[in-house]
Amino acid sequence: MKDKIKRFFIGFFTKNIALKIISILIGLAIWAVLSNSQDPVITRNIYVPITYQNEDVLLAEEKLVVIDRPETVQIQVSYHQSNTSRVSPNLFSCTVDVSDHSGGVLSSQRVHVNVRQTGGSNVINSWNYLRNDPYITVSMDEYIEKQFKVELLAEDSLTEGLILEDSLSFDPAEITVSGPLSRFGSVTSVKAVVSLQELSENGGGVIEKDVEVGLYDANDRLILNSDNALTLSETTVRLTAVISRRQSVYVRVAGVTGEPADGFRYLSCKVEPETIGVRGLKSSLADLTEVFIPGDVIDISGISEDTVYSVDVTPYLPDGIELEGSSGMVNVIVSVEAVTEKTVTIPAENIGIVGAREGYRYDFRTPSVSLTVRGFQEDLDVLTLSSLSPKVIVAELGAGTYYLKVEINTVPGYTYVNVDSLRIYLTVSSDEPETEPTRPTETEPSSESSSETETEPDTGESTSESDTEPEGSEGSDTEKKENEREP
Repeated sequence: MKDKIKRFFIGFFTKNIALKIISILIGLAIWAVLSNSQDPVITRNIYVPITYQNEDVLLAEEKLVVIDRPETVQIQVSYHQSNTSRVSPNLFSCTVDVSDHSGGVLSSQRVHVNVRQTGGSNVINSWNYLRNDPYITVSMDEYIEKQFKVELLAEDSLTEGLILEDSLSFDPAEITVSGPLSRFGSVTSVKAVVSLQELSENGGGVIEKDVEVGLYDANDRLILNSDNALTLSETTVRLTAVISRRQSVYVRVAGVTGEPADGFRYLSCKVEPETIGVRGLKSSLADLTEVFIPGDVIDISGISEDTVYSVDVTPYLPDGIELEGSSGMVNVIVSVEAVTEKTVTIPAENIGIVGAREGYRYDFRTPSVSLTVRGFQEDLDVLTLSSLSPKVIVAELGAGTYYLKVEINTVPGYTYVNVDSLRIYLTVSSDEPETEPTRPTETEPSSESSSETETEPDTGESTSESDTEPEGSEGSDTEKKENEREP
């Protein structure tokens, strides 16, 4: 029995072998057809992301950066329909070594693409990178770094009366911008946008705050760096600003030193311009209304005319106060006045009679006298007869005609040139007839008396002037002259 079975299998596998192989192949074909009709094979394209390698090497060794590149490569894959959900780009990897590039024109650099399957061996039937040669084209550019000084870009203005000092600063003061050369085309500055109105809210002072910086073109328009192709070493800086107040103050002269030339006196001085602009912190300007030039600065010694002195007021400004303008020069104009003379006519009716006695009449024979007064014009213009108080002393004078000295009151600020020779004729007559002519005494008044008189000089007049004699006198010419002498 066993031999029969053995012979059967030997005959089965050894007889008609070719026919049996054909039958097997036909069966397999029938199975494949039946199988594919139930789960067909699908071929489609998928897009695998590219990983770029050695960009740091490219930068370090050649100072180049990739500025334009494909993000994916297209791969053709085949798989059974039942595996559709399991097929994804994650089953493949794609790398590009940018340091291994073709050279030549930077805008057209060929680099090798390395695609390989990383998973799905039981899912993917087959795959193929569709490009005929495994290269892609990228664009490169020269990598540069530029230093930019941080500048202020004010978006509004300060409150009126405030000033932004030149001491404004940023920390750091410079920003390094790096990236492809082609991206610097319109970049001209790095600026910090600052609201000056916000800075002046507290009335000035020292302000510190962090502010953002950005890239700007020549028209102060912000350059959008949305792809971050350009890199800033700092995106914020520390602003330190000093906001000062401005105001006008008067310039005064505290005094002058020295004396003008003989015959002149100091009148006044004035400053041009009268005010100057200053600036400083609010606390420093709170009580400042005037700036004084010290008295020892203006030396008027020996001057005989109005003189202009140029003075720099900068040294006399209080601490913490500066000039708003570039120059602190002012002109101090000193006025002096020369001594002058004025002739004052004193009418006889304005001359007082001191010591008049009852029963006598006193008549001036001349209508007026002239007094020469020396002084400064300003004082001479206000000189009055009442202040001079002119007078003659007639005490103890009997009837007769006298040549009397006119006394003048001493007034400070004036010098009388001819006061010692200022005399006037006065006739003294009695209201009652005298039985015997009264003869004037021959004794002159003492030096303490202010009523100095003199005998009328011989004028060569005829005796027709008999009205100068005392009434009732019948004496000779000698007697007449005696009546005109000083008492």
